[in-house]
Amino acid sequence: MDYNSVLNFGKYKGSSVHRLLRVDPKYLLWAQQKGAIALAPHVLQEVLELAAEQVDSDYRDNLSSGDNDDWGDRG
Repeated sequence: MDYNSVLNFGKYKGSSVHRLLRVDPKYLLWAQQKGAIALAPHVLQEVLELAAEQVDSDYRDNLSSGDNDDWGDRG
C-alpha cells in the first residue's frame, strides 16, 4: 500500500493511508502487524517514525498529568 491507497475495512474504512499518517499512525502499524495491509517500505518507515513520536508524546503526557499508576509500584 502506498500513500494514496484506501483502507477497505475497520473503523477507518474509506480513509487513505496519507490521512491516517496524520490521524492515527498506530492504527496503520497495528494493521501491518496483523497482516491486514502490506505497506510499501518507505511508507512503513514513516509510520514507524510517527508511531514512535506518538508513543513518546503519550508517555510524556501521562507523566506530566501525574497519572502514572499504570506503571505499578517500582519501589
